[in-house]
Amino acid sequence: SRFRITNLCSLFANAFENAIHACVQLPQPEDRYINIKLYEKNCQLCINMSNSYHTAPVFKNDIPTTSANGHGIGIQSMISVIEKYHGIYGFFAENGEFRFQASIENKECAGRLLYLYWMPQCASPQSVYNKENAA
Repeated sequence: SRFRITNLCSLFANAFENAIHACVQLPQPEDRYINIKLYEKNCQLCINMSNSYHTAPVFKNDIPTTSANGHGIGIQSMISVIEKYHGIYGFFAENGEFRFQASIENKECAGRLLYLYWMPQCASPQSVYNKENAA
């Protein structure tokens, strides 16, 4: 079915909130980064997001978890959205980089590609839309 904007907003808001929270823990601002690549391939919305971190996340059953009060609901919300659209997902952390990857069925595919690179110390995100590189 067609994506509901509220579901996609929830997915990306939670993903960005987690990435920003991890990045700002790094003592050196120049070490902070968030990369996101969104594209459609074979009628799937593909999401590849990575960010730097200071403290490695704890995983339980391949899902990042936290024991901090008021935290941890965002990941479950992300998973709920992905599963609602018959998607698959993965969370990975290695060598100071956290990665979130997902593929979600998109019935309205058009072959678009968007790269977004954001550094928290910058004033605003820099994005490039590149239709020629669409897969």
